[in-house]
Amino acid sequence: ELNEDDAPFVLRLLRDPGWVEHIGDRGVLDLAGAKDYIADGPRRSYRENGFGLMRIALRQTDTPIGICGLVIRESLPGPDLGFTLLTEYAGQGYASEASRIVIQDAFDRVKLDQLLAITSPKNSASRRLLEKAGFVEVEEQPESAEPDSSVVYRLNAADRPDATARIGTSA
Repeated sequence: ELNEDDAPFVLRLLRDPGWVEHIGDRGVLDLAGAKDYIADGPRRSYRENGFGLMRIALRQTDTPIGICGLVIRESLPGPDLGFTLLTEYAGQGYASEASRIVIQDAFDRVKLDQLLAITSPKNSASRRLLEKAGFVEVEEQPESAEPDSSVVYRLNAADRPDATARIGTSA
């Protein structure tokens, strides 16, 4: 889970060109703002929903490189998969690996029937990740909080790529 100690990393992430381009500028300019972002976003979500954005870190060094988790958005009818990495770590499989873990948790522990995801139409890397994970595009919608329109994806629990492997197995 993200905590106040992650504020320097979160500040760097929120100012990263990839975040600003694909997610949008959240106006976080200093460590105090990063601490508020953590408290009002991920920490609140952990308390209220039992899930939220989690820190992605390199195994050998514990260096934080991104975030991934379940997010509640007012514009969507259910939780969605959110993920982003610092630009220098993009395209190396980290977001795919983290997303697989979050998807499994969403269906197995949280017991969701479906999981949503939202991205910019121009974010081809995120779109590819979602499609490889089994998500299907369901609609394009204007998103007032985002720089342009958004594409919404859905993954039903029964349709996830590993769902058939789980049938008949016991936990």
